[in-house]
Amino acid sequence: MEIIVLIKQVPDVALNIKVKDGEIVEEGLSYVISSWDETALEAALQITEDVGGEVTILTVGPDKAAESLRKGFWALGAHKAIHVKYEQEEKLILLPMQNSAKNT
Repeated sequence: MEIIVLIKQVPDVALNIKVKDGEIVEEGLSYVISSWDETALEAALQITEDVGGEVTILTVGPDKAAESLRKGFWALGAHKAIHVKYEQEEKLILLPMQNSAKNT
């Protein structure tokens, strides 16, 4: 069985996220794999252990999104990794958080 798991790099909410003038301060912000995506990857790996096959992880984002691929590949055990480079992904990730910050 071949399984593709989409992973998204998100700001690490365990750290203090700074807001200035209703905008998230990106300086010093670190990113991690979404906990939902990490759970999906673990489930996919369990399925392939039970029935055979491979898990491919895929992410879309700037060069730094490769950090999440490395973690998913080396630390979590995915068999293959695909990175679709898209420089504006960071704006898509932060937009919902920025909207929330403006409403606080």
